[in-house]
Amino acid sequence: MLYKRILLKLSGELCASAGMALDLAVVDGIAQEIAHVAHQGVGVAMVMGGGNIMRGRLIKTGVEDELAGHRAGMVATVVNGIMLERALIKHGTEAVLMGAFPVAGFVDANNPSSARDHLRQGHAVIFVGGTGTPFVSTDSAVVIRSLEAGAEAIFKIMTEFTIRIPSVLRGQKSSPLSPLMKQSLKDWASWT
Repeated sequence: MLYKRILLKLSGELCASAGMALDLAVVDGIAQEIAHVAHQGVGVAMVMGGGNIMRGRLIKTGVEDELAGHRAGMVATVVNGIMLERALIKHGTEAVLMGAFPVAGFVDANNPSSARDHLRQGHAVIFVGGTGTPFVSTDSAVVIRSLEAGAEAIFKIMTEFTIRIPSVLRGQKSSPLSPLMKQSLKDWASWT
């Protein structure tokens, strides 16, 4: 196995389907693929996007409106994360939500030491809320959270291209992801 611990940046659009901003069948398919990787012994941390529900940068009616949009976008990542956590647990992978801001009762405040402990125990860690700062993309959170989690590689998973999980993660040669999960995969290890 090439990587013992990875971070996936999951685009919020992965959770959507035609006509549905949040499609639970799609989220279930994503979780099934992630659970398969986790069951291979790879520690999986994720930064969840929320663009399927809200994109603050698209609001151009004034700074205050854009600020509110960015805040709503951070909350959108929490909504997606909650549903992904449920689906991962359903597929036999313990998961924990950690956020740039806590949500009492179900999203723990981000704590790098706790995140690494969960990953060592084989739990998936889903980071939500981006960096907690409006006007900052979740892509910034990716670099920060990967360092905090001790990830050896970062993969950005989008919707534009059909891709295959690297064979080192799947344990076989170039296995395709389910049709529900279309993505572009970029190894960002050179950024960190």
